[in-house]
Amino acid sequence: QELIQVKDEFSMQMKRYQDLQASMASDHAGKRVEHDSQLADKNEQLIQQIHRSEREAVELRDKFAQLELSKVRMQDQLSDMEQVAEREREKSERLMNEVLEVKLQLERSQQKLKQSE
Repeated sequence: QELIQVKDEFSMQMKRYQDLQASMASDHAGKRVEHDSQLADKNEQLIQQIHRSEREAVELRDKFAQLELSKVRMQDQLSDMEQVAEREREKSERLMNEVLEVKLQLERSQQKLKQSE
């Protein structure tokens, strides 16, 4: 009878041990699934962040290309304006020379007029 009692106690302890092991294994598996799920979420976030960064890089590359084009256009406009300014300066210089020439002629004419008087 005592042997049966010890055997039952042993069986009961063995059952508890197996239940505890199963519970620990289930708990571990649950934590593993949760951990894997967290990793999957983190990976998805990183993938989305990479896609956003790639889109931003493309947008920045396009903006840079537009700025380069604007820079070239502005340089062309500046070059055109410099050419116009140079032509105007030359024109102004010619007019000033003409004015000086006319002034000289006027002075000569006045001197001739004074001499003829």
